[in-house]
Formats: sequence, structure tokens, C-alpha cells
Amino acid sequence: MPKNENRRDEFTAENFRKVFPDITFDLKREAYIRGFEQGLLEGQAQPYFAGPVAPTVSPEVILEVSSTVGPGAVRPASIDTPTDDITAETVRKAFPDVTAELEGNCFLVGHEQGFFAGLFQVEAERMRKARAYIAENAVSKPAPVIAHETTKVPAMSPEEKLKHDWDSSASLRAEFGDDYEAYKAFHEALDRGLVKIYKQA
Repeated sequence: MPKNENRRDEFTAENFRKVFPDITFDLKREAYIRGFEQGLLEGQAQPYFAGPVAPTVSPEVILEVSSTVGPGAVRPASIDTPTDDITAETVRKAFPDVTAELEGNCFLVGHEQGFFAGLFQVEAERMRKARAYIAENAVSKPAPVIAHETTKVPAMSPEEKLKHDWDSSASLRAEFGDDYEAYKAFHEALDRGLVKIYKQA
């Protein structure tokens, strides 16, 4: 704290930051966490990830805040004698203007990072559900067997086959002078062995 504690004008953010880097860290870290938690809830409330969102804080500020008070940042030790009555809470209540200056962009950076984290959680869950749906409905199933009706051709009797051959062969009809009865009588004699056909060698 400034040496003359009665002089409020000496209690500036710059003086406090130099004397109490640990309390400064606490104020900034708490602002970052508040922003992150609020942003996370807002990001999770989005119905889906609609696309890139323009950042509200410059990359340089995000990097500076993340490295000093973000995850993994180490709380510095106080260079002054620790006092129980000086905490982040007491400073925040007694000096809100100084507190706001000390916190700087920590809330905004935390909010932005939390918001994007919430968006990506929603997108990851949506993709998980989509993959599960695809996996559930893409299981290979045997193709349905379509029964084809086969047209059964009834066997022809000797008489029907004889008539079929006669009707389908013009040369056969010419050979027997277009006389079906003669052709039929020839085959009957052939079946009884009364007539033999000799093929020319």
C-alpha cells in the first residue's frame, strides 16, 4: 500500500499493482473466471455453431491476459508484508474504480474464451449425435429377397410336340407336301420301328 494510507489519491492502480502483485493477480484472475463462466453459459445456449465469430478483443490482449492470469498462470508473491485485511474482496469493495482498472480486459478475455468453449461443446455434442445416428442406421442389412415368379412351361405331349415342330418349320411342311397327316403317320411308323432313317455317309 502507499506509505500514507490517508491520502486516497496515492491509492492508484499503478501503485497497488507494484506493491501487491498477488492481490492484483487475484482480482484479474477472478474477473477472468467470471467472464469465462458467463461466456461458457452463453456459448452453450447457442443452438448450433453458425460459423466464425469476430473476436471482441485483440489477439495481443488475449495472449497477454491468458499468459498472466489464465489457466496455468502462477500467482506472484507479495513484495510487502502480508496483511489479512488486504484481500481482493476488500479492495474491490473499497476501491471499485481502482479494481476496474486493475482487472482491465480480463473479464472480456475470459468471456470470449468461455463463449467459444461453449460453442465448441455444443458442436462436439452435435457431431457425436450425428455420428451415433449414422452408425446406428448404416448397419449393413441383407438386401430383401424379391421373389420372381417363374413362368412354368407345361411339358408337351408327343402329339403337341409333333404339331409344334410342324407349325414352326416351313421346310418340314414342304417336304411332306404340306400334309400334316402324312407327317404324323410317318412318325408313328418311325416310333414303331416300321421305318428307318438312313443318313448319307
